[in-house]
Amino acid sequence: MIRYLLIAAIIASHALALEDSPANRTAEAERYTHAIPFDTFLSDYSEKSLKTAPAKVRDTMERYQTVIDSIIEKRRAEIREAVIKTLVADFSAEEIKVLADLAESPAGKLALRKHAVFAARLLPAMQATLLDEAIGSLKKR
Repeated sequence: MIRYLLIAAIIASHALALEDSPANRTAEAERYTHAIPFDTFLSDYSEKSLKTAPAKVRDTMERYQTVIDSIIEKRRAEIREAVIKTLVADFSAEEIKVLADLAESPAGKLALRKHAVFAARLLPAMQATLLDEAIGSLKKR
C-alpha cells in the first residue's frame, strides 16, 4: 500500500512540475532578477569588499570603485540580460523557479544579504592569499 502511495506521489509531483521550456525558463529568470537586482548586488558587494580588503589591495580597489559603480549604473540593463541569459542556458525552469522562490522568501532575502557580506569578507582574503603565493611563485622563477 505504501509503495502505491509513493508511486502516486511521484507521478503527482511530475505532473505539477513546471514545464522546462524556454518561455518558462525566461519567465522564472526574470522573476529571479526582480527578486535579486544584480546591479545593486554588485555595487554593494564591491563596497563591502573594499571595506574588508587587505591593505595591500585596498588602494587598487579604491581607485577602481567609482569606475566600477559608473559602469554598473550605465550597463544595468545589460547586466540583467546577461543574468537572465545565463540562468536560461544553465538551469531548468524548475531550478530557476526554486532560486526565485528562495530569493523572494523572507529567509532567502536574509540569507542572500548575509551571503553578500560573507563573500565580501572571504574573497579579498582569498585573493590576497592567492596573490601572495602567485607573487612568491613568480619570484622563484
